[in-house]
Order: sequence, then C-alpha cells, then structure tokens
Amino acid sequence: MNLKEYKVQVALGSISLDDKEKIAENKNTPIKILELLSRDKNSDIRYRIAMNENTPISVLEKLSKDKDNGVRCMVVENENTSDKILKLLSKDKDSFIRSMVVENENISIETLKYLSKDKDYYFREKARRRLDELEGV
Repeated sequence: MNLKEYKVQVALGSISLDDKEKIAENKNTPIKILELLSRDKNSDIRYRIAMNENTPISVLEKLSKDKDNGVRCMVVENENTSDKILKLLSKDKDSFIRSMVVENENISIETLKYLSKDKDYYFREKARRRLDELEGV
C-alpha cells in the first residue's frame, strides 16, 4: 500500500485496527505511512511502529516521549535506537525503561556513566557492571 492508497483508506474509514497493526509491523511499509501511524491514538499501533526495524530515528525520537510505557519500552528495544534517544530515556520516570536502556547495545559509555549515578541502587549497580564490561575491567 502506498501513501495515497493509505490516506484514501483512512478517509473512507475502511481500514481496520487489524489492518493498521499489520501495516505498522511490516518492514516494507513506506516511511511516510510509518510516520502517520506513529501519531495514531491507539497505543498498540504506536507500539508496533516503535518495534518496526525500519522506523526512522526521527519517529523513534518522538515515540521516546510517548505517554505509554510500552511504546517507550519498544523504542529502547529497537536496534536502531540511537544513543541520543537512549540518553533521553535514561532519565525516564519508569525504572523498568531505565533498566532496559542499560542493556541496549547502542548505549554509550557516557550514558552508562549517567545511569551509574541513578537514585536507585539496583540500576546504579547494573549500569556499573555494564560499564565495566564495555571498558574491559
């Protein structure tokens, strides 16, 4: 489905939630459609956009500020999430998301150092262990 077809389907109200979910998950979905779906009111759609390996960094950055924890978790899980986004999520109010940031392969030493000073002892230690691994200590 191209962008024009998608817009027509939306305007006609003939695109179901199931169809949107399939489009959001499809790695061949055009970027413009992914961008449109990333603003969907349904968090399940945004969740699937955050999981999609072809979602552009600019969309992942917007989704990193989503009100839904699950969407933000999937941004952390996306292998294309940049350290800039991880740095933003390292300050997330949700401790589970901060924990996931520590495990992301794209995390920088600078972000790990920030997390090694987290108010929560568990995350501080987890970040310090990961920092030691990366620094070869």
